[in-house]
Amino acid sequence: MLHTTLRLMKEEGRCEVEYHQMLHSLGGVEVYGDDTPLPIGKILDVCGLETTLWALRIVIEPAEKQIRLLACEFIRHVHHLFEEMNNGYIKGYLAGLAAGKESGYDAAEIAWQTCEAAAAKAVHDAARDSGEYDKMEAGRGAAKAAAAARKAEKSWQSEQLYKLLRLEGGGY
Repeated sequence: MLHTTLRLMKEEGRCEVEYHQMLHSLGGVEVYGDDTPLPIGKILDVCGLETTLWALRIVIEPAEKQIRLLACEFIRHVHHLFEEMNNGYIKGYLAGLAAGKESGYDAAEIAWQTCEAAAAKAVHDAARDSGEYDKMEAGRGAAKAAAAARKAEKSWQSEQLYKLLRLEGGGY
């Protein structure tokens, strides 16, 4: 199981709102303690995926390998979109990740952006190909599709993170 602490969360300066969400859910520092190991799964439950991915940077156990494997899963999930978009930056990032030169922490954000871009492109292409291309309407449709794609990818990533945490041997 992966853990961090309230002290590390506060010292690293994550958003005050999320820090106070955690404090409230745990009953406060007086009840839980500044240095009590805080399961990453609890952060996922209370604060959501983005805060949890940030918290992976401050886990108290050595976990770089598990985090890199998770990052690889995130990238693998949308790899077909990279190929369709012929995204050189993503290909370079993947090569660096595989070689251990890139941090695994940014993979989730790259996957979200890739899903958004692919969805927006698909909507624009469909509107253009239908012969009824209205830039304003296509823009609104692309924005909705991008938001839906980002939400779906985040949901999938949350499931993968829960699986990793269960494999690590905890209640999450």
